[in-house]
Amino acid sequence: MAGRRLSLLIALVLLVWPVKYQTTRALFVLLTGIILIGWLTDCWSVPKLKWTSLAVILIPLTFLLLPGRPTDSIRVRERYANSLRSFVGTRYVWGGENWLGIDCSSLVRRGVLTLNPRTVRTSLYLWWNDTSARALQERHLRMTDTIASARSLNGFDHAQLLPGDLAVTANGVHIMAYLGDERWIEADPAFGKVVILRKGEDDEWLQTDVELLRWRWLE
Repeated sequence: MAGRRLSLLIALVLLVWPVKYQTTRALFVLLTGIILIGWLTDCWSVPKLKWTSLAVILIPLTFLLLPGRPTDSIRVRERYANSLRSFVGTRYVWGGENWLGIDCSSLVRRGVLTLNPRTVRTSLYLWWNDTSARALQERHLRMTDTIASARSLNGFDHAQLLPGDLAVTANGVHIMAYLGDERWIEADPAFGKVVILRKGEDDEWLQTDVELLRWRWLE
């Protein structure tokens, strides 16, 4: 029992702590499995809880295995953009992935989750594959497609873009997500937080060479 409580404490710390690595992700999944198995074992000996506990575990797993309904690209893009906006003001933390701290590549991988097995699986896939700005630029795991290249976002025709599209600096060190209406959201180390920029502003990220990408899951 003490070991299970320790597992639960560590899992909660890993869940809340903003900075995550592949090893901590694997540890979190392992501890969650241990906690669920222990809980199921305890409940199995109590008839009233036996099938309830089994259902609590099987229903989410069954949901994840469902094919899911076809996604409405316009609506999903809108929800994605709105979810990203919820991070405005969150402090910049290199490697951070939640509202306690987040960096630029983690920010654009947030906001995918909806009540659809397809997008839930996409969210989990992006969470597990901690993909950097450069990796997305290089189309790692075929997550993105290239739209165009631009000498600057201030000089680019935004009519070619859709909400949810991405801009990666040519050197691969920074990434932003397009919100529509010529506005971009980013976790900016210079500001120390998540901010929204508008085309025409005097900001270094709007005046540097970029590669414009589109999420394959949004196509």
